Amino acid sequence: MPDSLISRLAAVLTDTASAGGILLTGPPGIGRTRLTRLVLDACAGRALVRRPGDLPVPPAGSASQRYAATTRALHRLAAGRTPVVLGVDDLHLLDPGIARMVEHLADAQVVRLLATAPSDATGAAPVAPLLRRGVLRRHRVPPLSPAEVGAAVTAILGGRADSVTVAELWRHTQGNPRLLRVLLEAAPAAGTLIQRAGTWRWTGRMPLDGMRDAVRVLVGEVPAAAVRFLAVAGSVPVAVLERLADQRTLERLEEREVIRVDREGGELVVRLSQPLHTALLLERMTPGGMSETLRELVGAGRAVGVDHVRLADWRLRGGLPVAPRRLLAAAEAALTRGEATLAQRLAGGVGTPLGDAVVAQALVVDGRVAEAETAFGRLADQLPPRLQALRIVNLLWGLRRPDEAVRLAGDALAALESPYPPELELAREALALFTTAVAGTAPAAPPPDDPLLASTAAAVRGYRMIFSGRPGRIVEEHHDDLVWPSMRGSARACHVHALVLTGRLTTARTVAADYYDAAAGRGEPAELAPLAMQRGVCEWWAGNPARAMPFLGEAAALLDDRVPYPVQAYVSSEYAVCLAALGDRARAGRVLAEARAALPPGAPLRDHLLVGEIRVLALTGELSAAAGASVRRAARNLREGRLTSAAEGYYLAVRLTGDPAAARRLTEVAGRCDGDLLGLFAAHATALVEDDGDGLRAVAEQFAAGGYLGFALEAVTSAARLAQRAGDDRAAAELSRRAARLTLACDGFRPPWLHPTQRSVRLGARELEACELAAEGLDNQQIAERMGIALRTVTNHLARAYAKLGVRARQDLAGALAALK
Repeated sequence: MPDSLISRLAAVLTDTASAGGILLTGPPGIGRTRLTRLVLDACAGRALVRRPGDLPVPPAGSASQRYAATTRALHRLAAGRTPVVLGVDDLHLLDPGIARMVEHLADAQVVRLLATAPSDATGAAPVAPLLRRGVLRRHRVPPLSPAEVGAAVTAILGGRADSVTVAELWRHTQGNPRLLRVLLEAAPAAGTLIQRAGTWRWTGRMPLDGMRDAVRVLVGEVPAAAVRFLAVAGSVPVAVLERLADQRTLERLEEREVIRVDREGGELVVRLSQPLHTALLLERMTPGGMSETLRELVGAGRAVGVDHVRLADWRLRGGLPVAPRRLLAAAEAALTRGEATLAQRLAGGVGTPLGDAVVAQALVVDGRVAEAETAFGRLADQLPPRLQALRIVNLLWGLRRPDEAVRLAGDALAALESPYPPELELAREALALFTTAVAGTAPAAPPPDDPLLASTAAAVRGYRMIFSGRPGRIVEEHHDDLVWPSMRGSARACHVHALVLTGRLTTARTVAADYYDAAAGRGEPAELAPLAMQRGVCEWWAGNPARAMPFLGEAAALLDDRVPYPVQAYVSSEYAVCLAALGDRARAGRVLAEARAALPPGAPLRDHLLVGEIRVLALTGELSAAAGASVRRAARNLREGRLTSAAEGYYLAVRLTGDPAAARRLTEVAGRCDGDLLGLFAAHATALVEDDGDGLRAVAEQFAAGGYLGFALEAVTSAARLAQRAGDDRAAAELSRRAARLTLACDGFRPPWLHPTQRSVRLGARELEACELAAEGLDNQQIAERMGIALRTVTNHLARAYAKLGVRARQDLAGALAALK
């Protein structure tokens, strides 16, 4: 429970200016009893805390006599500590005699009552009368937040869970602590939760066999027939459900928190509050009962004019006839909205090639790439250009069959005359990015008027702009309307990386977090993987591999056949580099080897894995080998038109070995790119090879201002080394202190090419003692008395130490001394 909530409730109960008490409500397992205990503990120092069994109730006498005696006894026990806080768990279950005593004491304000009752017991005595008279104020115990669910996974299972898994666990338990524990106890044995790369991942199958009885106890039985409509349909428009159930029944179900009202697609819908309850209800429903329920929904839906997609689905599942054209229209509408599973179900009932084409597209969106290719294959002779393009992208993006994708594109274009349809131009561009060099390919095709290919176009444009050194062209793009999860994830990841490459790291972190949270909420691993990677990349570019690792490890754990193969290559590379930075070279090598084995022969993405291999070499101290390989790879990237990759390769080589030729090439390449960051890289490289201390300090300031603390650390360290070489002790000491602060901000990470400075600052024993006393706040006279030396000697000690440390004021001493340790 949040400490702030506990403190707030305790403050209400112990505030002498307030009156009344608190009723903690909520479903079984939500934590009412635990919260009561914690709040009473928080009240203990400020009030007399009692439970019903502790009340000093005399055994005999009339009711009024017993009330009076109990009141006097409580006042004596309080001994001036007011108020008296009485904690009562399950107020509705108290013995009637004790309940009347508690009610009297609360009414008379002798005690402040902290009571609990489940949501469906607030109409029972003595709960209802106390609520009605305002003696109790209802407070619903909050469920666990998604973050708290993630923490619970770590505490119970060991190892963190990826964000999609956390979202699934929260959705199935609604943050109910006891339900969560039951689920976590059953899920690993059932294979519902598996651990990969140290991260727990949800696989989708609900382990009801291991938790059925516990769930029934916690959820309880709900006799109202209305809930069967919600169990079958998932969500039902309010207007429809009000025709099928009386208003009072729905009000009672809402009061008991069995149902809730949400907004979905612009309309108000009702759904069951507890998804596990849905699973139990469906388990007991017969096929005949389900069909009858769906037919009743159809009747009510037609009467109120429900959405045609929803109505078509109910008719189809209920065994009622639906005209093929209506099913097809509903399926296409569902696909346009990104509801792939629904689109597939609807289109599967059409029974025509047009319906089969929608099924194929829905399978692509759903990440079922092998099934999609099978469906496309059955329609091969009937595919229009847009579906040919989609099939090509699926072969390349999902199935890692670039040769087949290239052949299919060639056949499609050979049957047509130029200018080619924009859909096929888009497919050809995707092939150019991931099967051939970028240089010489066609310009970016405009997004087609098709939701799936529009998603593809956004991702392809993002990669193209990043590769070609024009990230500034996409920094304002957001892609909120993309319906294909894997493409949406890639497009948004490119947007984040464009922000990083244009010097907007702070903005990139914020945008990446927003995208990441949205993807986790949608439960789409193929979308989340590139965004988790980008959150890690942001931390890496900030100079902190320790903070990058949780995100990169999560991205690696999410990799499966639904994640596009370019994303798999990028994730594996970044994950391996981070492992190497944190000292695990062996594991980094295994990750890169497995990723390389998974790529098609000759795939350009092998070049990106080479980048990872080069960076691993650098991070493990093989600087010359890494620099040479980086220059060769950068030259090849430059010939291919991959300007950003070329710039990064030359920049790494300069930082590793001070290669002046690489610095010159970097300056040339950066001049052909947009955004300020690559230009800053070039300025850093030039200052390094020219031993320009002022230039290094200037770029360090710019790096630090943008949040690129790792690069700032490198520049400051180089400047400190130059100052030491020049014999400028004061400047060297000041720069060394800045380097120490930056190292601390990077959680201690310093890449191996940052050699320790040749001359460290050394203070004499008496100089150090004088500085430590000054840092504690003593003035010179007090220091002289403490050390038993003359005041002038103290002044001389401090003056020499100030020069060595590079400080000018007493308040700077603590940081300077810390940097020496």
